[in-house]
Amino acid sequence: MGILNRIKDSFNAADFDVKGQTKVKTLKKHFTEEFGCTLRVYYGKRFANDDYTLAKIRNDDNPGSSEEFKVRATWTVNEVEQKFMDSFGVKVQVANGTDTELAPNSSSLGDVSRQ
Repeated sequence: MGILNRIKDSFNAADFDVKGQTKVKTLKKHFTEEFGCTLRVYYGKRFANDDYTLAKIRNDDNPGSSEEFKVRATWTVNEVEQKFMDSFGVKVQVANGTDTELAPNSSSLGDVSRQ
């Protein structure tokens, strides 16, 4: 990622809050609006019900810390996916804007949105 893109990403993306009471459909919609890529949210091995909250789909064996956080465009795909697991015990994957392929783990959200 070029330094200019990194600087641009730092200023362009507002903080994107992730909270346990957020519904899956709201989370996915806002994620796409903010970062221009798709967030796939899972409940076990299946896609999560859009009407459930993050708190409802959390992993019983690894419920996470329940810590709310803010996602930034400068974060890598791996950082985003790991933060969801650490905070809510929820598996997510980042895909491109058309949701046709998964984004590379080493790419930033800003990079994925520009692809």
